[in-house]
Amino acid sequence: MAIASFIVAVVSLLTAWVPFIFVLAAAGAITAFIFGIIGVRTAARCEGRGRGFAVTGIVVSVAALALCTVGLLFTRVVLREFGGYIDPGPFSVKIVACDVSGSGVAATGTIVNNDDRVHDYQITVDYTAGGRVLDSDVVRVNNLAAGATVQFESASYVTSPLKIDCNRGDVFGPDPFGR
Repeated sequence: MAIASFIVAVVSLLTAWVPFIFVLAAAGAITAFIFGIIGVRTAARCEGRGRGFAVTGIVVSVAALALCTVGLLFTRVVLREFGGYIDPGPFSVKIVACDVSGSGVAATGTIVNNDDRVHDYQITVDYTAGGRVLDSDVVRVNNLAAGATVQFESASYVTSPLKIDCNRGDVFGPDPFGR
């Protein structure tokens, strides 16, 4: 039990700061603490063998539990950033022009921030022909004020024997990784 306490406590300490995984680390730390207590009691009956591992397991498990708060904070940050990416806030996007010239195509559109606070947006413009997406471009609009409208432009090089259309694809919030 003493060695199990030590090993589980060390693994819990190493993983306690990782977003989402901190929950498993907390369970491991609690388990290591219990194993450590059992190990200390067993060591008292067995001439002290394993007492050092058991005590170290108890101490490290307490440190791992404390470090789990960092994992909780990191998890909150990850969820907030991911949520902001998936749900950028209320908006309306319209493609107002799609100009094809040779192998080049350019789209012009507008985005309106329908919220009461500033937002960043990533607008995907899909260039399609015959219902098939030939290319996509991502346009970033940063710091769009509440209620404001801004015009954006996108361009691509595509060739198709069919008529090329410019369509609004997905709209996301700011990239959580800053790309």
